[in-house]
Amino acid sequence: VGSLKELEELAGAQLELPDLHRPWVDKVVIRCPSCGGEMRRVPDVLDVWLDSGIAFFASLGYPKDRRKFEELYPVDFITEGHDQIAGWFYSLLRSGVIAFGHTPYRAVLMHGFALDEQGREMHKSLGNYVEPDQILRYEHGSRDVFRWFVLRNTMWEDLRFSWRGLSEVYSDLHVLWNVYYFATLYMSIDRFDPGAWPLHKLMDKLRPEDRWLLSRFTRFVREYTESFEKYHIHRAARLLRDFVVEDLSHWYIRLVRPRVWVEEEEESKLAAYATLHYVLFNLLPLMTPLLPFTAEKLYLGAFKDEDMPLSVNELAWPEPDPALENPQLEKEMEVVKGVVERALALRMKRGVKIRQPLPRLLVYTDDPAVASAVRKLAHVIRGQVNVKSVEVEPVSRVREVLKVRFKPVYQKLGPVFREKTGEVVRALESMQDLVYAEALERKGEVAVRIGEEAITVKREMVEVYLEWAEDFLGDRLDSSFIALDFRISEREMAEGLARDVLRRIQFMRKELNLPVDAYIAVKLYVPPEARVLLTPD
Repeated sequence: VGSLKELEELAGAQLELPDLHRPWVDKVVIRCPSCGGEMRRVPDVLDVWLDSGIAFFASLGYPKDRRKFEELYPVDFITEGHDQIAGWFYSLLRSGVIAFGHTPYRAVLMHGFALDEQGREMHKSLGNYVEPDQILRYEHGSRDVFRWFVLRNTMWEDLRFSWRGLSEVYSDLHVLWNVYYFATLYMSIDRFDPGAWPLHKLMDKLRPEDRWLLSRFTRFVREYTESFEKYHIHRAARLLRDFVVEDLSHWYIRLVRPRVWVEEEEESKLAAYATLHYVLFNLLPLMTPLLPFTAEKLYLGAFKDEDMPLSVNELAWPEPDPALENPQLEKEMEVVKGVVERALALRMKRGVKIRQPLPRLLVYTDDPAVASAVRKLAHVIRGQVNVKSVEVEPVSRVREVLKVRFKPVYQKLGPVFREKTGEVVRALESMQDLVYAEALERKGEVAVRIGEEAITVKREMVEVYLEWAEDFLGDRLDSSFIALDFRISEREMAEGLARDVLRRIQFMRKELNLPVDAYIAVKLYVPPEARVLLTPD
């Protein structure tokens, strides 16, 4: 029976029913056309999943109204929890195949459930239930923080909620805010006009680090968009975090700070501003699905003028620009990042602050790609490691500053060589060239000569130590080596002291809450030995 009218025709009377459900429908009696007997409602109830399973056409008024159904079927997207695999997902599939011969949906996104930090279901009786307003009142919480936290979780896996995890996302959002604050602050001070200095007008003035960021952003846009198209929202959320925190804040902003501190309208500074404006403006519509409140706030406060759309949601989704892609430069910058990271670790190990200039960084490599990247981007290494020069040498020359020490493992050597153990140890002590260590790593053994006899020493029989020259400290970098020269001249010592003074002045300015463009007078009170270093020649 498909309608009240049909029911009345079958019953042979006009029905005055307040509702077509039980118990009123049970009063309706239909005569059997074959035997004349009475027919009443079957008391059994169909599985309730039948109702949900036909939602894809019943909600559109089908079969009475075919227009909407034919326009929208099959539906583009459905989503529910992973408990619906045998429930709604299957009931829809079953009904679609039976009624129309194929699945009624094009895509399914299956999400997990929110659990506590230990992986337990949340219940008030367990005391682990979290109210939404608790998150909003939390010192490191907000609507966007919670959205970013939830959306980073792999969509089809259960989410383990934790206040610590929320704080980590808050920290990332704070980094994003600081990136925009840094760029807009200095652009405002210098009255940078993006309309007068668009990116395309400064392409020939871009430095390698600018071109690197534009290439990274182009790749980010492509991967980020593909993640949304595949409903991999968690991957998009993580890509956004990595680009903002690692590429923008921890790398590019570090590289361009000295350029924006130049007072005059210098082309290099304009190129940095144009690069930042291009990336940060186009990033706004991209972040809107994940961080809508933050994106709107940044757009209205830092970018919108009277000729622009009212909301960030009206901005076009950026398309990746192939002309800005430079995969080779991205690879070279990864090499340089590795060199910088290892060199800074060596500084820390030696206890020498980054503000203290060092004479040189040596890169020993036989890899043409590494050598080319280091030479091409030497200015980046110099600035980030604070060294006067970067030199590239073949690996064979590392022996000038590096010796290898073999320490015997007597528990392994003794049982094998017995009375010859002492001679083997003395022979190992004389083998200080890197070539022996490399042979040991490559082959798992090294040949040792005892008189005329060649004896094989296995890898497990010795421990290998790298011993650097007195004023050097280095480390391996894959198949290459890097070393820092710590022989600091008096002039370099003076530069380091001057940087310490500048840092202290900057800290005091911050304590006094002075504007960035405020001029101050400074007096230094220093001991005689420091006066000599700080007095200009």
